[in-house]
Formats: sequence, C-alpha cells, structure tokens
Amino acid sequence: MITSEPHVFVAHADLMRLACDAWLVPGGNGPGSTWRGALPPRTQWRPLPPDWTEPGTVRATLLADVDDDLPLPVLTDITGTNRRAPAWYVDGARDFLRVATSALRARRRRPLFGRPRYLLAVPLLGTAGGGGALWSGEITALLLPLLREEAKKLSAPGEFDVDVVLTLIEGPAWAAAQKARLDDVTAFAGLPPSLIDKADGLAERARSGGLTIFMGAGVSRPAGLPSWDELLNALAVERLPADQLLAFEQLSVLDRAALLQRRLPPELALGAAVAGLMIERSTRYALGQALLASLPVDEVVTTNYDALFEMASHAIGRPCARIPGQPVARGERFILKMHGCVTRPSSIVLTREDYLRFQENRSALAGIVQALLLTRHMLFVGFGFTDDNFHRIAHAVRQALRGEAAGSASTQQPFGTNLVVGGGDLLADLWSDDLDWVTFAQHASSPAEQARLVEIFLDRLSARAATVTTHLGDDRYAGVLTDGEKLLRDRLLQMVADVTLPEQQTLAFDEVRALLVRLGLASGSRHQRTGER
Repeated sequence: MITSEPHVFVAHADLMRLACDAWLVPGGNGPGSTWRGALPPRTQWRPLPPDWTEPGTVRATLLADVDDDLPLPVLTDITGTNRRAPAWYVDGARDFLRVATSALRARRRRPLFGRPRYLLAVPLLGTAGGGGALWSGEITALLLPLLREEAKKLSAPGEFDVDVVLTLIEGPAWAAAQKARLDDVTAFAGLPPSLIDKADGLAERARSGGLTIFMGAGVSRPAGLPSWDELLNALAVERLPADQLLAFEQLSVLDRAALLQRRLPPELALGAAVAGLMIERSTRYALGQALLASLPVDEVVTTNYDALFEMASHAIGRPCARIPGQPVARGERFILKMHGCVTRPSSIVLTREDYLRFQENRSALAGIVQALLLTRHMLFVGFGFTDDNFHRIAHAVRQALRGEAAGSASTQQPFGTNLVVGGGDLLADLWSDDLDWVTFAQHASSPAEQARLVEIFLDRLSARAATVTTHLGDDRYAGVLTDGEKLLRDRLLQMVADVTLPEQQTLAFDEVRALLVRLGLASGSRHQRTGER
C-alpha cells in the first residue's frame, strides 16, 4: 500500500474554476475585480484583521464564509514590487496554507465531493499583477519544495490529510514548473514504480500523437456532479411520491429514465430537466479533468453530458469543438459526446428508446470511435464498461483486428488502457485481450484513496507528456534553467540574429520558426527581463 505522504500537483488550469477545498485569492486590501468575479454573487466580505498591514503579521485571512459545497476563499497579500525578494512571495503561500487548514478544521468540513484529502489550490504567487513577474523562475524553484514541506507539517495522517495543487494558467509558467518538478526525484514519491512506468509509457504515446482519451462519469464526480444513479434519483425526489422512491430505485436505470419522462409535464423533456440540474452544479471542473486537458491529445470521447472538460480545455487556450453540433478544423481538439451534451438537451441519451435509436441516428459517431480504437491507443478514465453502445463499437473493432491478423485476439496488442478504481477482476478477464487493465486496488485500500492515486497517476502522465520548453526563451523563468539550457538558448538566439532575409524567406525556415515558437524563442513570445529587485 502507498504511504500517506501529501502530494503537490501541478495543473495547467484556471485557479478560479478548479474544484478544491480552499483557494488562495491574491490581493492586498482586497481581491481585484477579476478575482471578485469568481466568488458567489452578493458574497459578504469578512473584515480584515486590525493588524493586516503591519510588518511581520500573517498575510492571509479568510475572505468570506461560503456555502459548504464551495471552496473557502483565503485572501493572501502577495502584492509587492520587483524589489521584493522571491522568498517574500513564497512566504505568502505558507501563510495561506496555515490559515486555510485552520479554517477547515474550525468548520469541521469534510473534503468536498468524496475526495479523501483536502485539496488546497495556489497560483504562482505575485507573477501576474503582484510585482514579482521578473522573478517567476526563482519563485517557481522556491515554491514547489515549500508547498511539499508545509503540506507534510499540516497533515495529520488519518485525521487531517491535505494535498496541494499549484495552478498555472500561462503556458510558460506551467512548462517551467513541470521542468523544475521533473528534476526532483521526490516529486512522485507516493506513486509506486509500476504505476510510474505505466504513466511514462502513456506519456510517450501522447507525445508521439498516438494517444486518445475516453472519459466516463467517474471523471466528473470530483467536481461535484452526480452519477447517473444519483442524477435520476435526484429528479425522482422532485416528481414521485415518497412511498414510490424505493421501488423506483430497484428499476434499471433505463426504465427509471423512461418513467421520469412519463411523469414530466408534456412541455418539459427529460433531457432539459437533466441539463438544468447538471448546469446548476457545473461551476468548477475537477483536478483530473484539468490534468487530462493539459495532455497533447486532440481526440477525446466521453459518455458524460457535462461540459467541464471543454471548460478546462478552453481555459488553457485549447478550444474544444463538440461533436455532434460543431465543425472541427484541421488540427483542432474535439470531444465526441456519445450520449449528448447539456448545451443541446435534445441530444441527451437517457431512456431505453434513446439507446435503441443510437444505432440508427448516431452511426457516424460510432464510426469515429471505431476509427480511434483502430488507429490510436485509448486511455479510459472513470468508465465502467457497462454501456451497451460502447460494447457494440468494441465488438466491431475486435472483429476488424482479428480479421487483419487472421488469428486470435490474444495475439493483438491492447487497443487501450483502463484505469480501474475498485474491483473488476472478472470484468478484467473479459477485456484482457483488448485492454491493459491498470488496477489501483493493490496500492490503496479505499475506493476514494484509489481515485486520488489515479489523480497522481494523471499528474505524472501530464508532467511527462508536457513539452516543457516554452519557457526557454522567457527571461522571467531564467531561474529554473540549467547552465546547459542557458547556453543552448543563447546559441539559438544568436543563430536567429545571424539569419539573412533570403534565408528567412525559405520553406525550411518556416520549420525553424515553428520550432522557435515551441521553445518560446520567437520574438512575439519572449519577455525581456528588465528592472531591479
């Protein structure tokens, strides 16, 4: 079994939209307008401590009391100037962690949405409008070990356990943090070596363009969204007499959906009722969705109705077209919604009749999934393999692979990898010829801890799949570069400076220019480091 050591995640994500238990709200005498917009309407601010501005005082305080299903906002003073030392900004993170854990303890709040440990979210402090942008690299290098050490100090194993997520909305910042973390052999100490090997193998597939993602309902649970069972039962409570609820829960999910449709007013479709409930709860996306969105993967398939993955992807500059309903440009990321989407309630597949019509109306969608299974390696996350439509698709793929090999399916390489929480040994036998079945039960006892271990697995996958070079030419992150990287950067910049106009006008230089963009060395993507501390 794994140790209880806290983990520090690095997520390419929007701090204001990530599901967590407490989050650092940057500010001096209060949050700016952007940060205020992330708080619930009509939030009542708590008064600032009387000694808030005095030197040497704690620079973090609970900003407001919010509902129990929302993360606690903790105002932290990280507003300085470029004359502040990087350590000053990092000290603000220490104050945040201590105040946040104290507030969670005082309120006796359980970790949100079934997570076994509290998740505390911090940005790269002071590097946006806080005055520390020039020292972003130095702050990154200091912040990661501090977060790990403070999380250890604040955790009481089995009683009060915390994880921390460093959220970075800007690409170079995320690349710099991943680079700094991959140089630290202790960063993934809580992940067993066998799982590290699996994650690294999938990362190699992702970097080479050979990976695709299939997401089930389990991916959205840590964002507070209900399972299909819970969704139908929540709708039933509003529409059925109390004495019928037990009998309702004993029906199959398809029959439950059909019964609810019959009980709704004629003008209200079940899809619209489901969409309304889901949208109401879809305020923040889960950590796992952020980690998956950061992967260099363009094709995503899901049976989920929610639009949280699209939210996570859009936040980091990766617009995600929805199929069906939106055109997909060449090279653009898309997500295929097998069972419809809350943005188009009429598309949602719920009842037995909807499933039977799937083959008639959505054969093109099934064809796309089949093609991905045949041409990519599919990573399944949070999927239970009980969906009949997927079974039909997989059967067709099996037949195609067997026909090409003129042999048994056991001679084929698996067409996917499934990350398994809970049991599933018998199901694993059924799919053993098709999928690499990665079981987390042997590494963590409870399903909740297994789900957390999946998050750490995805964090490792995200780190290893990242092209951690976009910060190379950004002088703000010089503090995380090795001597060799600095020499390479300078040599490449000198080469660019020496290129003549005729050379720049060649097709070959277009390829060089694309490489410079990926390295952060193109003129439009560079930040010069000027000014004094």
